[in-house]
Amino acid sequence: MRFLKKKLILVSIATILTFVLITRLLRIQHITCSIEKTEVCSTEELYKLRGTSIFFVNLYQNTSIAEYERAHNIALKSYHISLPQTLEVDFTRKPELYTVLLNDTDRYSISDSGTAKLLTGSNENTDIQVITPTLFTEQNTTILPIYHHFLVAYVKIIKQDKELPKRVLFETEFVELQLSSGGVAFLPYEHTQEKIKILQHILDSQALSTLPAPIKEVDLRFDLPVLRTQ
Repeated sequence: MRFLKKKLILVSIATILTFVLITRLLRIQHITCSIEKTEVCSTEELYKLRGTSIFFVNLYQNTSIAEYERAHNIALKSYHISLPQTLEVDFTRKPELYTVLLNDTDRYSISDSGTAKLLTGSNENTDIQVITPTLFTEQNTTILPIYHHFLVAYVKIIKQDKELPKRVLFETEFVELQLSSGGVAFLPYEHTQEKIKILQHILDSQALSTLPAPIKEVDLRFDLPVLRTQ
């Protein structure tokens, strides 16, 4: 009985040591990355995954994968672990939310998270033209949130209302729109949809034709709109 008990203890210790050894050996060391199984993508930004145990790993909830997705406007489609140390990840591209022509030079596609990708080719189909000295964060890959939130709402509206200007000027405290009439409109960065609807009502109003002079400014930065003719 004592011999059997001793044998069971030795077997248990051996099992534990074997499991520890396997978990130490079976860690991610090699990573291959693809998009839609056809395009090879860089693995440099996935270096944090190296050394991760292949056991109990869920890449769909992994912070390194999430950062990689945001940076490249992609989403993890599937992954496969090949023993002993290889991880294969495959991503799919997210559709762009809108396109921006910045300062009449560079054209970017923007994702729902604000991630920007420089585009090449014609600028004819750009959704919005933006004039500003600073559109991106310091990393130059993501639009500043205050601008992104405005553009998401504004682009959605101008796709339905072709009369609204597609060219916007971002100032520090407000947005300036050059109207087709030759005047300008000033909007705050807050309550974008509400303010644009007010602007639409003003521009469509028949009362404008009764004014003694054309409107030069529509100022929506206050609780009530302010119209200036000079």
